[in-house]
Amino acid sequence: MQIWLLVSVSNLLKEAEAELARSEHARKISDAITTISRDGLDLVTTSYSDPETATKDFSNDPVYRDLIARVSNDFDKLDKLTAEDPAIRKSVADSKKAARETLQNLLQIQASKRRAGNAEHGLQEELWRKTRKSLGPMLYNQELLMIGEEQRKLAERSPQMQSVYREQEQKLLIGMGIFDLLVAIFGALLFARAITLRLERMADNTVRFASGLPLYPVAKGSDEIPMLDAAFHQMASELRIAARKEKAVLANARDLICSLDENGRIVQINPAGMELLAMTESELSGRYVIDLVDSEDASKTLAYMESLKSANRNPGPVEYLEIKMRTGTGGTVHVEWSGHWSNEENLFFIVVHDVSERIRAEALRRDVMAMITHDLKTPLMTIVNILHFFDRGVHAKFEEEGTKLVKSASRSADRMMVLISDMLDLEKINAGMMELDLEDVALQECFLAAREDTEELAREKGITINMNETDIALTCDERRISRVLNNLISNAIKFSPRGSAIDISAKLQGNFAYVCVKDRGEGVPEHMQEAIFDRYRQVKAADSAKKGGTGLGLAICKSIVELHGGKVWVKSEPGEGSEFTFTLPAENASLEGDE
Repeated sequence: MQIWLLVSVSNLLKEAEAELARSEHARKISDAITTISRDGLDLVTTSYSDPETATKDFSNDPVYRDLIARVSNDFDKLDKLTAEDPAIRKSVADSKKAARETLQNLLQIQASKRRAGNAEHGLQEELWRKTRKSLGPMLYNQELLMIGEEQRKLAERSPQMQSVYREQEQKLLIGMGIFDLLVAIFGALLFARAITLRLERMADNTVRFASGLPLYPVAKGSDEIPMLDAAFHQMASELRIAARKEKAVLANARDLICSLDENGRIVQINPAGMELLAMTESELSGRYVIDLVDSEDASKTLAYMESLKSANRNPGPVEYLEIKMRTGTGGTVHVEWSGHWSNEENLFFIVVHDVSERIRAEALRRDVMAMITHDLKTPLMTIVNILHFFDRGVHAKFEEEGTKLVKSASRSADRMMVLISDMLDLEKINAGMMELDLEDVALQECFLAAREDTEELAREKGITINMNETDIALTCDERRISRVLNNLISNAIKFSPRGSAIDISAKLQGNFAYVCVKDRGEGVPEHMQEAIFDRYRQVKAADSAKKGGTGLGLAICKSIVELHGGKVWVKSEPGEGSEFTFTLPAENASLEGDE
């Protein structure tokens, strides 16, 4: 329709332009005919007004000659204007012929006048008669006058035709504009309805998805809405799968998982929680969780829940909560809480882990420790003392082979005593029961004590202990720092090759004293340089059998150093030995001899 409109408007414009051109052409023809009549009339008027002036000589009159030229030019213009119209051209040709005859006669009259004046008066009279005869067709050619009148009327009619064309063009544009508007409104309504229906269906899908109902099929089409709907269906499918997995996780979790409202009432709880508390979902749903907590732990539980809210406002670590909870059977269960408060959901999310077995294991461990302390350590100490007596030759004498067996038994008993002492010390440290006996100590004394305790072991392996003397004095527990040095030196001896050396040194740097024990052993791999300070960890599992030891020595060193406020670490390159360093606070440290 737009193309048809453009073609129609173009045609109307062409018609208007053609009409304008025809009008202009007609006006020129009408003006040319009028000019010929006027100039011809002026020529005749100038030539003669009556018979008495007919013999007057105008041959040298410039006005007269100009009139003759103008008439000739007028006919030439009209001839060009009517070149493409045969009907008009014939009338123009007749008038032009009469004008030519008239001009010829006038020229002959002027020529006669120049030759003999009035002597050829008779000839001149004859020529004048012919001239008057040809003037009629020249000046009063009815066909040419009618053509001029028609052309004038045609030129006068042109503005009306132009107005008609403009009116038609305007009507066409208005009509087409109204048509376009109606089509646009209809198309917009149709398009909007198609979009609205599909969007409403998508909106219904969101409601159905939230309600757990099946979704409508994916919208048809190739535009963005079906793509969006397909993406929504895929998202809904993935969310359903995730929800099923989440439910499966909650349903199969071994820990109690629940959500609580801001007042502490149970909103949702998983099957493991019902099993742990020996209650049904109906008994637990909507119940205040504080009612399930042992009365001794109620205030601690409320404070923990408040700390969860505070941690959400001011992020930071929140400790675990260890309490007792009452069960439906009337008993109690030891549990450990870890929780989170969500401002978005306005809910607590709590994971409750049953630690009853751990509590029982800890009680059993304490019983074992007590048994080791009272039932094992005392008789073992007696055995150690007796073996030491035998080794020194007190109360009994042995042959060479017997002496060797006694020494071997004595070393084994000593290792058992060290192991028992290590286990008891670790238990005290973990229980927070180890207290340090702080006093002003010269590190040199600790060095000497440690070297004395390990000297026999070093001599057996042919290892030299190089001790760089130090005059540093600081506040610490001398007996336990000596033990740290003893453990580090013993560890270095076990893992050093025969005939090598061990270096012991100390230095003051800032607010700490740095104590270093360096060996020439195999070294510690980088991935094990932190793990070896954990309990029962050694670089190689076979080291326990080959070198002896239980992997507790470095763990005890770390605990004792940290109790003093220091740190311990190792630097090592494979095949180049290890350098164990520990620090001790030295705010009040001094060099011996300083005031």
